[in-house]
Amino acid sequence: MKSIGLFTLGLLVAAGISVAPAMHAADPVKPPAESKEADKAAEAAGKAVPFQGKVSAVDAAARTFTLNGKTTARVFKVNDATQILLNNQQSDFKAITVGELVRGQAFKRADGWEAKKVMLGPKEEAAPKK
Repeated sequence: MKSIGLFTLGLLVAAGISVAPAMHAADPVKPPAESKEADKAAEAAGKAVPFQGKVSAVDAAARTFTLNGKTTARVFKVNDATQILLNNQQSDFKAITVGELVRGQAFKRADGWEAKKVMLGPKEEAAPKK
């Protein structure tokens, strides 16, 4: 009786060893699409996104400016870390005026857009190569 129990135990252990590699060889479980999108959003949260347009409104008290898009307006917050350039020279928030053409990079935050860099005026043409 005791030998039958050991024999059965040996078979179960052998079966477990032969099945274990097959289980590990299978494709890993793929996360649902929702978590992939969440990962992309989290990754994009750390990267600055380019913007360009004409300023449609400026709020000096809140230190924001607005660009009108095709479907919606975007409000950009300017803080002390924001780099503002006018003719490739450091400038301040007062240089941002309604009707001014601006371009730059901004971070998408939960509460809106945070400007990283704002360049005022049209993009300068590159010097022709000789």
